[in-house]
Amino acid sequence: GWRIQALMQWATAYDMPLAVGVAKAWGDYVNLISSKRVLFYWWVPDSTFIQMQPHQVHFPRHNPKEWALGDKKTSLATSDISNMVSADLAAKAPKVRSFMSSVRFSLLEVQDMLLQISMGSSN
Repeated sequence: GWRIQALMQWATAYDMPLAVGVAKAWGDYVNLISSKRVLFYWWVPDSTFIQMQPHQVHFPRHNPKEWALGDKKTSLATSDISNMVSADLAAKAPKVRSFMSSVRFSLLEVQDMLLQISMGSSN
């Protein structure tokens, strides 16, 4: 299970009564979460569980020193989401490169777009 050790430490450190389980396959995981009221691990942006509109559980800010020692009661480390393009895009398509460099979306905007798409909206 993804980060199951951290989950067990969070449950202990923050007095969260949990039963921990691991699905055999991705489809089983999706089916279980979609059909039950459970705490689950998810990442964003992603549309798999978007229609459920889940809430994030917040733990203290990630502490890499504690994690290195096996103490995982702080939150997971975050990672930036960025886009990757052709290294020579500016030479091949300067207008496209200029336009793309000015486009910015917040995570909330991306998740909202994914929700609208998953619900069949074309706006």
